[in-house]
Amino acid sequence: MITSLYAGLLCFVYLFLMFLVIRGRWKYRISLGDGGNAVMNARIRAQANFVETVPLALLLIFILDYQHVAPLYLHIFGCMLLAGRILHPYGLIKGKNNAGKARMAGMILTLLCILFAGITCLCKALSGFLFPV
Repeated sequence: MITSLYAGLLCFVYLFLMFLVIRGRWKYRISLGDGGNAVMNARIRAQANFVETVPLALLLIFILDYQHVAPLYLHIFGCMLLAGRILHPYGLIKGKNNAGKARMAGMILTLLCILFAGITCLCKALSGFLFPV
């Protein structure tokens, strides 16, 4: 299943984000919250935003994968999600110069993935309802 590829890759992105938070907690001696530290706040938000967006996107891709939607669409959605989830934390954590553009691009890619995968799920559902096999 194509979803497995993107779930596996996204797992490593999540582990990296988790590592950044843990490393920051040790470095800044903050055990809970961000301690008013802007760096920790950015790291925690990058990880949290991942957790807030990836499950739904992966679920939508999985449903389409399960319904045997053309692999090209699944790879497009998966690549959009993966690129978005790499760009967003990069822009959020770096936060200098043009890094904000990376953050915005990452969020746009993630939202477009969810939007297009959701529309595709809806179209599949309606086509099955309107034109049963």
